[in-house]
Amino acid sequence: METKNLTYEDLGRFTEETLLPAIEKIFDYKLEEKLESKLEEKLGPIRQRLDAIEEKIDAIKIELDGLDRRTNEDTTAVFGDVKSLRERIEKLELEVKKMKTA
Repeated sequence: METKNLTYEDLGRFTEETLLPAIEKIFDYKLEEKLESKLEEKLGPIRQRLDAIEEKIDAIKIELDGLDRRTNEDTTAVFGDVKSLRERIEKLELEVKKMKTA
C-alpha cells in the first residue's frame, strides 16, 4: 500500500471542498432551527389573538344579522307606536285648546 504525504495544499482543498461546506450546513441548520423556534415563540401569541379576533368578528356579524332582522320587525312596531302617540297628542292638544277658550 502506497502512502502519500499530505501537503498544506491538500489540507486546504479538503477544508474548502469538504469540511467548510459540512460545517456551513450544520451551522445553517442550527441557525434555521433556532430562528424558527424564536419566530414561532413570537408568532404563536399573535396567531392566537388573531384567531380570537376572528371569532369575535364572526360573533358580531351574527349579532348584526339578528339586529338587522329585529330592526325591520321593530321599525314596523315603532311606526305604529309613533302613529298612536301622535293621535294621542292631537287629542290632548285639542283638549288644551278647549280648556284655554273656556
